[in-house]
Amino acid sequence: MLKRVGGTRMLQLSLFLGAVCLGLFLSPSIALALAACFVIGISTGVASPAGSEVLQRFSPPGMRNLIFSIKQAGVPLGGMVAGLTVPLIVALAGWRMALVVCALMVIVPTALTWRLSATIDTRSPAQRTPGRWLPTRQSLRGLGEPLIILTQNRNLLRMAIVGSLFAVAQSAWFTFSVIFLVDRLGYSLTLAGAIFAAMQIGGILGRIVLGPRPRCRWQRCSRLPPPPCWASPPPTGRCGP
Repeated sequence: MLKRVGGTRMLQLSLFLGAVCLGLFLSPSIALALAACFVIGISTGVASPAGSEVLQRFSPPGMRNLIFSIKQAGVPLGGMVAGLTVPLIVALAGWRMALVVCALMVIVPTALTWRLSATIDTRSPAQRTPGRWLPTRQSLRGLGEPLIILTQNRNLLRMAIVGSLFAVAQSAWFTFSVIFLVDRLGYSLTLAGAIFAAMQIGGILGRIVLGPRPRCRWQRCSRLPPPPCWASPPPTGRCGP
């Protein structure tokens, strides 16, 4: 679907989808809140390979590691901005207004840059036909391709498991740290948000400083298969010293 729609358009659609799901939290329904969390997770998963696909095409090979590091630093940078601003909005206008502000911060810049997809994305004339982005039987069968590739390479499977566990631990830490500071330790929401923002500084510096360092030196790196079309392109085009 990324090839059919284009990396820029896919990124824009994922942002819109996540922003719309924020509105579901305004409902008192727990079921809607859980559904919103699930869909936001899907949109987050789509955004990373979509953005990487665009950067892979436009970034010079010599600067690719640094460019991808800056791109990855945007995640903790956004967390730092949220930690400093959202508690203040909640204190001044309530949590509902904070949701609205967060949604607008996503929707407005995405809408202003919507036309950029026509000039950035590379698609064939057939792929530009209306309706070609809809899932087909062949594309749905391809959903199992990542799992098949993982079962065929043990080293890649180990990397996937470790990466998944790290992502789960990181998400749990970021999700519940402010709640723990407020409910269990009695911190104010503003102070807890500031602590959450301070947590992101290490992630920002680490990505920018360590990312451009020498390429993968893992001794088994050469045994990994080339990244499939569904995977995020690596920061560098090859592994080696």
